[in-house]
Amino acid sequence: MRNKIRTILAISLIAIFLLTGCRIFKKDVHTVLTLTNAALTNVAEVESAEVKIRGDGDLNATYEALNIGLNMKLGTDLDLEMTKNPERTKGTAEIKIGAIGQEQVIKGRIYKDTAEDGTKTTYVQWQEGDWLKRTTAPAEETSEKKGFTVPTSLVQTVGIMKAIADGDISAELQEETVMINDKEAWQMDFVVTGEFLRQILDKGGFSLGGLTIETADVDWESLEVPAQIYIYKETELPARITMDCTPIGAQMIESMFTDYMESLSLEGIKLKVTSYTLDITLDKYNEIETFEIPAEAAGAAETDSLMPSLKDVLKFW
Repeated sequence: MRNKIRTILAISLIAIFLLTGCRIFKKDVHTVLTLTNAALTNVAEVESAEVKIRGDGDLNATYEALNIGLNMKLGTDLDLEMTKNPERTKGTAEIKIGAIGQEQVIKGRIYKDTAEDGTKTTYVQWQEGDWLKRTTAPAEETSEKKGFTVPTSLVQTVGIMKAIADGDISAELQEETVMINDKEAWQMDFVVTGEFLRQILDKGGFSLGGLTIETADVDWESLEVPAQIYIYKETELPARITMDCTPIGAQMIESMFTDYMESLSLEGIKLKVTSYTLDITLDKYNEIETFEIPAEAAGAAETDSLMPSLKDVLKFW
């Protein structure tokens, strides 16, 4: 009788084994380390991608003399397409300021090209006006970076993943997947220090797809930024990064606003940033075709700043 029971159990186990394709014995086990290492390996082979960057802020402007306050919204949208060979980026940009039920929108076009020697040239056109051009010398290539190159638009994403894989950032993997761009993705939560962000950001400024905002006055040592990174389940490529950048946004935007008010000899007007979030999503890996830099952009004059003037951004109606 016991032999019959054992035989039945053995046959049942074999049937389950065959029907489930061994899944009960080969359950996938993912960790922060395995996912980030896989994503780093895979992203190094990426030839092109779509990158969408969204910045959203809530601001409050006050005029102390009259005790007047005004709630405002700030939005920055960048829709980019990048290729690796040649290393180029193109896309559109929008800066939006909203207040008292109205919205001011500054629209732009962006191209970025990297020469074989590493020289980078960024071209920007605002409101269909004249093209602006800024050229920067190639960054020094360290031994750590040799043999592992990714397009500029992915540098910040890769920098964060590498820090997680190396143990410089502690991350927690969530048990359940989420949907990003209609695809399953793993989620990891972590906190980024200001000092680490300072190291991975472009030297001398906060760069988003070629647009650079100076950050010389930011107190990096005091900053801690809660963040999440998502990795597509099927392809094991980075899907999204979200950050609560309120402390960084507050220091940058409030400093720019103060400088602008002083340039107009206006006093008593204060701006406070109550929230600022950054959302970077990545998709369409290896689906973007190569493109050329438009002749009218290539012929633009050199400039120190590619951003529209704060006067234009804050000019309401």
